Amino acid sequence: NEEQTINIVYSPQNRDAEIILTIADKYNIFKNNEINANIVTVFKWTDNLVLSNEVDVKIWWIANALWMYLNGSEIKLLGSLANNYMYNIYSKYPKEEITKIETFLIDKIWVEPHYKVLWILKSLWVDTTKINFISVPDENMRYEMLKNWEADAMNSEIYWLVKNTENLYPIMSKDQKIEWYSLPNALLASQYAIDNKPEEIQKFVDSVIESIEFMKIHEEETKDIIKELYEYNDEDANFIYESFKLTISLATLIPEANDYESNIWLFEEVSSTEIQNKDISWFI
Repeated sequence: NEEQTINIVYSPQNRDAEIILTIADKYNIFKNNEINANIVTVFKWTDNLVLSNEVDVKIWWIANALWMYLNGSEIKLLGSLANNYMYNIYSKYPKEEITKIETFLIDKIWVEPHYKVLWILKSLWVDTTKINFISVPDENMRYEMLKNWEADAMNSEIYWLVKNTENLYPIMSKDQKIEWYSLPNALLASQYAIDNKPEEIQKFVDSVIESIEFMKIHEEETKDIIKELYEYNDEDANFIYESFKLTISLATLIPEANDYESNIWLFEEVSSTEIQNKDISWFI
């Protein structure tokens, strides 16, 4: 049988997606399912390649995926790759005093992490226009600055925060009013691919599920991939793997449309534009 090409776009900042795709490629899961996976990494969700309807499959954070759909991208949500592996906020103020934040340390401004932070803060009724966002790419430096009271808050990944909380206050995703925001990675297909490559799309989804099952069974091989991808030591790779095990069992979890509809106003707040098309029943 002839292999069929599937064009895939994802952000390498999506580590769970990157690990799954790496496993599928390295252990011939794509090949065994007769899929030639043409995988392209893109850092910004506003990149033309991400927004293009010609890409077959996109793996992106679900908030941005919904934003693409609401702004005319012909995509459909196939499922979620994880449930709670996401960026979080740590603050020197407790949650009830979060409006006191004036200086926020973030790895990159006006790209994926910044949008996520804006999303969370606005869901907590924080006026983000009064916050000075400072780009500090190094996570350890952000932590030291925050610990030394040179800033009020920072963003970080959940596995790192769990190990370095000390006297900081976590603003965790499950505390937010937007419950579905803890579904960071959306598995998306273009309408063109669904119409013209339905068998290939199904084989890709099957490959993703097989990769997740591989991760569950082959712990050491998965840890080796994590160490190779991110140059982690054994302790960090083990922590990532254990955190990942809590989420990968929810690979087919599909949220309800009303979970999104009730929070579309946040998109309007973040973007300062009114969204005309608020019918997202077709997206799910």
